[in-house]
Amino acid sequence: MMLMIREDDLTLVLAKRRNFIGVRPLWDSILIFITGLFYIPAAVAIPNEICKWIMLGFGVLVTGYGIVEICGRRFTTENLYKEIAGMNIISSSIVAIAQPGIPDSNQYLLYYDAGWDCWFFPNRRSTPDVSDDERDLLNYLNAEFKIPVQDCALDIHGTEESTKYSTEHDEERHYLYRIYAGDVQSLPELWSLDGEFTVGGHRCKWMTISEMLADSRIKEVNYDVVTAVRDNL
Repeated sequence: MMLMIREDDLTLVLAKRRNFIGVRPLWDSILIFITGLFYIPAAVAIPNEICKWIMLGFGVLVTGYGIVEICGRRFTTENLYKEIAGMNIISSSIVAIAQPGIPDSNQYLLYYDAGWDCWFFPNRRSTPDVSDDERDLLNYLNAEFKIPVQDCALDIHGTEESTKYSTEHDEERHYLYRIYAGDVQSLPELWSLDGEFTVGGHRCKWMTISEMLADSRIKEVNYDVVTAVRDNL
């Protein structure tokens, strides 16, 4: 899995955990604790009082250090990975396609996702380079919504960042959205301008931004995307 993380965020978490990086394995800490325990009875058996108290103090220090190592510094490489992975930025390209052939139409193409029980703008995971991303988006729109590549023009309008809780993954996730306007020159063969229609196995329909924001499910799941489209187009 490739992670996209801001350099400043990574530097911050590594600085925060610097005292835990390279900490000895658990068994080493247990051995230190056991060694300290052996020092204590050995110290008691020493006849010289000064040496006895020196050895006893040393045994207590070693035993205490072992306890601290075992209980207080259990930060593993797995913990560090999870913390860093939690900063991963998921890049997603969103395409707002207005009704073809209708000047200044304020209705946009949405498709229904049964898994989410929600309507979404066409979208896919972003390709890092923008020119490659546009090419891959055109191929995606052609494959999934039967839009001929030569009939569609994409124009990137901006980017938006968002952090929200993912119920699917049971964790907070960080997103970077690329907002595209999609201009389809003519109505594809299987599309309709009225009501719902099915294309490429997707239930599709047209909605205005106001209608999306008035829909309780869209607002719950995808409010950040809808407002990002509204603010960038």
